[in-house]
Amino acid sequence: NGHFERNRHRQNKFWLLQSIDETLKNRFYQNPMIKEALKEQLEALEKNQVTPFEAAAYLLEKFENL
Repeated sequence: NGHFERNRHRQNKFWLLQSIDETLKNRFYQNPMIKEALKEQLEALEKNQVTPFEAAAYLLEKFENL
């Protein structure tokens, strides 16, 4: 009835997306410039100088422009 084939396709899709997610997260968090900027944004967040969403947008934009 194709159940196992559909399940295999679903698993393959999951592992593809999981692999991309892990690779992107590792590249983001291991980048020296992002590490420093993240530290600064966390400090600004603690001082209520930025919102979590502003900080995230800033960090992601910085990462995209590397």
